[in-house]
Amino acid sequence: MKSSLFKALIFLMVLMLVIEAVVDASPIPKKKKKPKSRSRKHPKSSVSSGGSSTTSTPSGGTTSSGTGSHSGEGTYYNPGLGACGHQDDDSSSVVALAAPDFDPSTPNGNPNKNTLCGKRIRIYYNGKQVEGTVQDRCPECKAGDVDMSPTMFDAIADRSLGRIPITWDFI
Repeated sequence: MKSSLFKALIFLMVLMLVIEAVVDASPIPKKKKKPKSRSRKHPKSSVSSGGSSTTSTPSGGTTSSGTGSHSGEGTYYNPGLGACGHQDDDSSSVVALAAPDFDPSTPNGNPNKNTLCGKRIRIYYNGKQVEGTVQDRCPECKAGDVDMSPTMFDAIADRSLGRIPITWDFI
C-alpha cells in the first residue's frame, strides 16, 4: 500500500512539473493595435532638429527652413501589409506617415483610399537624401515624423541611431 501511494505521489509531482513547464513555455497572445506587424526599431529618446529652424503649423506639425518643407523624426520599422493595402518588406522603399499627417486624407475612414497612398516623398538627413512611397500609417508618430523601411533608413543613417532629425517633401 505504501509503495503504490508513493508511486502515485511521484506521478502527481512529475505531472505537476510537466504542466508547469508547458504553461511557462506557451506564449501569451498579445493584443495587436493593427492587423499587421509593426516592429519599430528605435530607442524612445528625443532628438533636436539638427540645426534647421522650425516653426509650428496650425495642424501641430512643423515646417523647416532647411531643405524639406516638413520636419520631424525619422525612424524605421518592418513593413508588412500597410494601411494603403499594399504588401511590402524590409527591402521596399516605403514609408509610414504619422497619423496626424495621414488621417486627414482618408475618405470615409478607409485608409486604402487615402489620397496620400502611392505618393512619393524625399527625406533629407545630414546632407543625404532618400526617396520612398507612402504605403502606411504610423499611429505612434507625431506630426511630421516619418517611419521608413530599413532599406531607406540605411541609405541615410546608421540604424544604431534609431531616431534622426529629418526634413522631407512630397515630390
